[in-house]
Amino acid sequence: MSLLREYIQLHNVFYRYVGAKMYAVFFLNLILVVITSFGIALLLPLIEMVDSGGSPDPGESGTVAQLMYQVVAFFGFDGSVPGILLLMAAVFAFKGLFHFGTSVFGVFISARLQYDIRAELFELYKNMTYTFYSRQNTGHYINILIHQIYQLINGFFAFKSFNVLLIQTFVFVLFSFLISWQFTLMAVAGGILYLIVFRPLNAFVRKMSRHISREYATLNMQLVQTMQGFKYLSATAGLDRSGRNVVSSIKVLVDYFRRYGIYKGFASAVREPLSVGLVLGIMVLQLVVFEAPLAPIIVSLILIHRAFGQIMSLQGSWLGVINHIGPIEMVEREMRKVKTGQVQDGRTTLAAFSDRIELRDVSFSYLSYKSPDPMKEPPRSLMKLHEEEEETPDIVPVLHHLNVTINANTTVAFVGESGSGKSTLLDVLLLLHRPQYGSLYIDGINTSEIKLESWRRQLGYVSQDSVLFDDTVANNICMWKGDPEREPELMEQIREAARSAHALSFIEAMPDGFNTVIGDRGMRLSGGQKQRLCIARELFKQPRVLFLDEATSALDSESEHIIRQSIDGLKGKLTVIQVSHRLSTIRNADVIYYLQQGRITEQGTFDALIAKGGDFAKAAGLQKFD
Repeated sequence: MSLLREYIQLHNVFYRYVGAKMYAVFFLNLILVVITSFGIALLLPLIEMVDSGGSPDPGESGTVAQLMYQVVAFFGFDGSVPGILLLMAAVFAFKGLFHFGTSVFGVFISARLQYDIRAELFELYKNMTYTFYSRQNTGHYINILIHQIYQLINGFFAFKSFNVLLIQTFVFVLFSFLISWQFTLMAVAGGILYLIVFRPLNAFVRKMSRHISREYATLNMQLVQTMQGFKYLSATAGLDRSGRNVVSSIKVLVDYFRRYGIYKGFASAVREPLSVGLVLGIMVLQLVVFEAPLAPIIVSLILIHRAFGQIMSLQGSWLGVINHIGPIEMVEREMRKVKTGQVQDGRTTLAAFSDRIELRDVSFSYLSYKSPDPMKEPPRSLMKLHEEEEETPDIVPVLHHLNVTINANTTVAFVGESGSGKSTLLDVLLLLHRPQYGSLYIDGINTSEIKLESWRRQLGYVSQDSVLFDDTVANNICMWKGDPEREPELMEQIREAARSAHALSFIEAMPDGFNTVIGDRGMRLSGGQKQRLCIARELFKQPRVLFLDEATSALDSESEHIIRQSIDGLKGKLTVIQVSHRLSTIRNADVIYYLQQGRITEQGTFDALIAKGGDFAKAAGLQKFD
């Protein structure tokens, strides 16, 4: 019963992605096996004709044999051995063509399946909230989107093959039963016994599949973290320690594959001897004990040998299906969870920002989720994926009852100690996080009603972690807006943005200038060059609001001074919202907010806060401001 339930659950999973086309594949394979059985059944009149010296009596033959005699007579080959052979050749030639067409149809379906699943999941990833995204590591998303979906596709192939084998087995057994029912019943009983004996192997393979899927996720995470931290790990002799985790995970995977391979090899090794031994034993019983005629036995033998071969293959095929249970469960679970983390978009399109941003009694807390226990046994069936208890997160308060007004075309700065909530506040203003309490208004419209894209298209954002792409300098600045080499006007805009960000001189000093490929995450650039390039990209966009999250932290004093002048030059032209530890960069801000433990404790201009002599003045004193 558990096997039937598991089969139904797998059927429902694949039907959700493939639809009725899955049944079309099965129907085409049904026609294919009927053609094959028909070709084999033509042996009946051929053998009887040879056995009787060319003058068989159709009246003494079985129902199937009489039908074959009628088919032979219809084509005008009555009593002709060469004619029957020619008809058989034509049937199997047609079968070959039909088989090719069926295979092509299956390839198209599998290709479409790959596209649909990956596109659907990637679209869900694109629209997931930043809060949901931050719950997992990069390796997790890569593992699901690339490896686990690939294994799910292989699972569909295995499921399709299993169903094709079922169809073939049924048709071969049906034809054999019509020819010799005693012979067929004995063979079917033997096949069922074989499946029962090897049933424990299925449970083992299912368990290995789940272990392998979880270990692949662990390995992907460790590989991504090691490659991303390669420079640091190399410089601090940390590659050996990090590498041990990778090698350990690889060893675990190899051990799982080795154990699975041994069991699978055992099943394959005993399949043919059992099949041949059983069929020969039944044949001896039929000929010696029951004294059955030779022709039906030979044709039934061919059909049953094929059917029994399919029955034996069913075991291996089902092992192939359940070998992909782990990836199927993982993808299904991911689809279900990511749908709960989708962005809730508003319906109001925000016009060009022109008035003010207001935080009204805004509070925000992070939800801290524990890392999944790799030793925890997963659900034992696909059905129980939907019965899992949702993990209860810990609540980590970050922002407390903030009331802030940011007028358009002003420069506002948020400063404070590390962990005071400055960057989180920027994330709230960027609408990456939604306040759990209070409201955020832009030009008098509650952000819950605003279409996110209409706000974000007006923003420029330079974070403390430089986000750069393995492409040319020009494409990193214009973000593939066009072809800079073929569009002089676009190229001039790129150059002007680079000039404003004090990046033009080092870009032009590169061997290929704006066509220089900067490497993964800009690894061929210095820290200061990376940040200046990021600033140039945001200035190129000509945003209404520019967010700077420690944007000058990696610059030398001279570059910082020039960038500060560039930012000061934007004063009154657009809204600038800054977070910075280096207070020199926010000296000319219109309003400075000082945060402590998620609360605003001081606010005012730079000079006013210094004169007040509070915590801001103490921080400025540590940085030796007069």
